[in-house]
This record gives sequence, C-alpha cells and structure tokens, in this order.
Amino acid sequence: MDLEEIANSAVLAASAILRAVVSDTEIQGFLDGLPTYFNTMIAFAAVFLIKVSTKYSSVVQVDLQKIKHLLRSLLDTLKNVTSNMHPCHILVSITAGIESLLCRCGIVSGTCAVEEQGIGAVTARKNVGTTELEHDPTTSFSMEEYDFLFNPDMDFSLEFPDQDGLV
Repeated sequence: MDLEEIANSAVLAASAILRAVVSDTEIQGFLDGLPTYFNTMIAFAAVFLIKVSTKYSSVVQVDLQKIKHLLRSLLDTLKNVTSNMHPCHILVSITAGIESLLCRCGIVSGTCAVEEQGIGAVTARKNVGTTELEHDPTTSFSMEEYDFLFNPDMDFSLEFPDQDGLV
C-alpha cells in the first residue's frame, strides 16, 4: 500500500512539472537561460512518465490518455521553444531524445524527423566567428564531461591559514 502511494505521488509530481512547462509561457521564455538541472528535471519527468505509461501501466494506476496528451503537448512546446536555440543547447538534444522515445513507444503517430534521418544524420551548422561548428549528437558533447557543480563566480584562490589559524 505504501509503495502504491509513493508511485502515485511520483506520477503526480512528474505530471505537475511537465504541465508547468506546457502551460506557463513565462517558464517557456526562461528555458534558454535556466541552469542545466531544470532541463534535466524535464527530461527525467518525461522519461519517467513514458516508462510508467508504457511498461508499468498495469502496476501503477494512471490515466494513459492524459499522460499521452501531456507528453505530446510537451513535445510540441519543446519543439517550439528550441526552434530559436543554438543546436548545441542541451534542451535541443533532450527534445530530440523525447521525440525519439515517443515515436518508438507509439505515443506520437506518423513519421518522426529523428527516425527519418537517423540520429547520426542530424547535423546542424552555425558560424561562430571564423570557426564552423558541427553538432552531431552521436560524437559530440556527452553529459559525463559536464561539470554540474561548476559555478563561474566561485573563488578559486588558495589561501592557507598561518600558524595562528588566520588567513
């Protein structure tokens, strides 16, 4: 009984996160500048609801139609928000990943752009100064290289206390 309550709470929390992104245009306007953990939270909530609605719908009592509608709305919202973002922005990759999952699970019908091209064929180019930057999700930046704890305002000075304990 306790496990069922925890599962239902998790579904409600994930749904609330995605509903906030879908329904609040102010949040959508800030997605380009928010810290990475907000984007990761959106990705985690979406993947969690995809798994619950496809794999565990017999175990966890959920309204499949509402979740599928919410996931479709999220995909439309993220596509709209990321259309003006730099192709290397993490939310662009998250959007492509969510679209791919929704296509594979049959939640989004029709042909998906990610499936048509294949993930390796997605190449976006931006001129950055004199350097041309290519973005290929299969060979570029991976999350294991990202330092989530880095703060550009951190003080990196190494001051050691003297014998009296003063700096």
